[in-house]
Amino acid sequence: MHIKKIDLTNFRNYNRLSLELKPGITILQGANAQGKTNFLEAIYLLATTRSPFARSDRELVNWLVLEPPLPFAKVEALVSRGEEETRLELTIVGEANSAGEWRFRKKVRINGVNKKLADLLGCLRAVLFCPRDIDIIAGAPELRRRFLDIALCQIDARYCRALSLYNRIVEQRNHLLKRAREGELREDELLFWDEGLVEQGSIVTVTRWEALGNIAHWLRRIHKELTGGQEVLQAVYIPSALDEPIPPPRLISPASVEEIKTAFKGRLQATKQKEFEQGVTLVGPHRDDVRFMLDGHDVAIYGSRGQQRSAALSLRLAEMEFITAKSGDVPVLLLDEVMSELDAGRRGQLMKLISRAHQVVITTLEWEVFRQEFLSKASLFTVTEGVIKPYQRS
Repeated sequence: MHIKKIDLTNFRNYNRLSLELKPGITILQGANAQGKTNFLEAIYLLATTRSPFARSDRELVNWLVLEPPLPFAKVEALVSRGEEETRLELTIVGEANSAGEWRFRKKVRINGVNKKLADLLGCLRAVLFCPRDIDIIAGAPELRRRFLDIALCQIDARYCRALSLYNRIVEQRNHLLKRAREGELREDELLFWDEGLVEQGSIVTVTRWEALGNIAHWLRRIHKELTGGQEVLQAVYIPSALDEPIPPPRLISPASVEEIKTAFKGRLQATKQKEFEQGVTLVGPHRDDVRFMLDGHDVAIYGSRGQQRSAALSLRLAEMEFITAKSGDVPVLLLDEVMSELDAGRRGQLMKLISRAHQVVITTLEWEVFRQEFLSKASLFTVTEGVIKPYQRS
């Protein structure tokens, strides 16, 4: 799988861009705030339907066109998978309500046909590493859950549906718990939502657990290569429905699924009174976590910033291998300023590791962080104020 051509219209600081891409390695060089990261963001948005950086869709629209009559941004790509080519379009459209306030929503077309947003998932698969990924390792549990959710939704429609339904159940259940706290609801009125919570929540937990087992398999191998065999990196899943962390397996048995359901029901019942008091759902995959252990120690607590960054990079490369193994498609690998904080040894190992990908797009401030042999095999571009041009080799 690779992108043959990408077109951006009014996206971030790009007014108009049409760029042909080749398989292999593409490097974008430029100063800060020129549009390098925005370009990667556009590709990732098309693959996952969500931006890794924007708080709202409005931020993705070039500010010069935020006023009528052209409040929209568009990302288009021609994606090649074997002999098949697919044209993908995602448009962010601004619409004014009766009060004159602008709301933005996404529209999708696949090969010229209008589709639902969810239909875009799987048409283009991508993995993005950016400097803030260190927060997946050392930041809030929500970021680790989101990491698993985005990876899984690119390859598993059943999981995506279960996650969406589970989130709606939690929202509705929290609404009812707030009513119960105010004395407006009987406990038995929650039974219907409890059943849905356990059913869909167990699917989410078990699928994440199994996915992490497969990712952890690659994580150990990749991190060992990246660090020259100096460090062992492992992952542990921490479900809120169980009493202790569990090492993730690569294959979940039906018995394990039933064990999770039984534990979920028991923990839900045990925390029911506390839920009534607090007015929120306290048990379920929305409260789960993942811990990354470096040589047996929690890297979030005991790891240096350099170790945390290397762990995050290994995790993204493991995600690429996981998606490849599960879908048969090698995702497009997007690396934002990946070389900036790596020492020379790890840079060299990384350049070897990313050669496994079919298509890699890397951003950089300077060419000097790459070996000449690596540069000679790559397509080189410069980025200046939203304009991308081929680099003139000397």
